[in-house]
Amino acid sequence: MKAPVQSSIGPVAPGDLRLWRLEARVLPEVVRTLRLAEAVRAAVMRRGEILRGTARLPDSLHGPGLPGEPHRHAYWLPHDLDGDGRIDLVAVHVPGGLCSDGEELLAGLEEVVLHGHGPIRLVPETSPETRALVIGPARLWVSDVPFFGALHARPAGGGRPRPGRDAQAQLARELSRLGRPLPGAEIAALPCMAPRARAFLGGRRGMTAPVQPVHGLFALGFSAPVAGPLALGCAAHLCLVRFRPAGGKSPGGGAKHGRY
Repeated sequence: MKAPVQSSIGPVAPGDLRLWRLEARVLPEVVRTLRLAEAVRAAVMRRGEILRGTARLPDSLHGPGLPGEPHRHAYWLPHDLDGDGRIDLVAVHVPGGLCSDGEELLAGLEEVVLHGHGPIRLVPETSPETRALVIGPARLWVSDVPFFGALHARPAGGGRPRPGRDAQAQLARELSRLGRPLPGAEIAALPCMAPRARAFLGGRRGMTAPVQPVHGLFALGFSAPVAGPLALGCAAHLCLVRFRPAGGKSPGGGAKHGRY
């Protein structure tokens, strides 16, 4: 392993976590992670219009971030727990904790409509076993979807790669900015198929895929057990970059099957 990181997660992650199991005739492919995360957030916004007369989400679900400070509002995190290439669970993690309005909006969430797919039923999931598959704790975490760095490796128009802009270096930097104590970590790159990985970028409305997306699949080895969720990098709040604890039903999800 390379790139040791001295940063900081204790055995219990801060904030609130809500889980829903997906039920549909055909579950969405894992490559539609971004689009499903957006659809779940949109469904919560529609509930806000019905209950509160506004689609504006409370700060705990979509609050303003301060430069240099960790984000405290919601992460919208679809999962493929069984590694079959289809999303079967959605998690919403709020590091700063849910406010009463946010709690009310999430409590009645029952269905999401994914464009080109149709309605998907959301069933609350509370089992400790499922929770452990999402948050651990674990010493080893592996990419469940590709990591995309927020910065380009090369200057606009090409040129030599910039130091510290490769995917592994950006991942180390993201870990140090989580805003909670993590034990020392080591990062190892895993095989990644570029064309399939870039397909994850096509899901976000208004998001243009960068010409040279900096991405990769990685394993994170910590010196002590760490609790998740771990979502890092570009569009992490919409699950574009997420890790899962190794040792579950299918560590690495899609990576295990060589899909990307």
